[in-house]
Amino acid sequence: MRTLVILALLVAVGYALVNEVSLGSAAVRIDGSHVVVDTGQLEVRFTRAGSISDSFMVFGGNAERHANSFTDVTLATLAMRHARLIHQSYPDFHRCKSPGAAQAQRLTETSNFVGANRGARRALVKAVGLHDGRVGQGGERTCVSVNGEQLRFDSVRAKQDGSDLTQQLGGAFAGASFTLAESVEIPDCQTLLR
Repeated sequence: MRTLVILALLVAVGYALVNEVSLGSAAVRIDGSHVVVDTGQLEVRFTRAGSISDSFMVFGGNAERHANSFTDVTLATLAMRHARLIHQSYPDFHRCKSPGAAQAQRLTETSNFVGANRGARRALVKAVGLHDGRVGQGGERTCVSVNGEQLRFDSVRAKQDGSDLTQQLGGAFAGASFTLAESVEIPDCQTLLR
């Protein structure tokens, strides 16, 4: 019986490790002024559009991945410069019933993050999980501090035959916000609001 339990645990750990590897399977390559994300079937190209070093309050997120995911996390974020200003008048602005909530909603943006390395990917995914757990329990907000590069979407092509899919798929990405996250921290929001 003990051998069966140990075998079951080994299988579970192996399954978790395989899934962890597959979650971070998109390869990121920096090629001069371009960033190329290789998902296995697609090659997505971005132009580096300037460095970013900022902190955000998280108001939602998605870390689900599929075979051709070229971003690691999508977050609904409020830049801390906006959060600090709203916090001065409405310290409870992050709660739906607060009069400051409407201001925060107007300034919240959707941002797509590509982790430049495994550590950045893990921290981004962790931020989504923390946000979901904390909000579900009525707890504190989750914040992220990101250092990296702003990206501008350029093109997407199928790797199998080299066909350019930018016309078919690019319209959805042309106005979206993309960031290459080189380092990610999850600081205490209350400290950032001071």
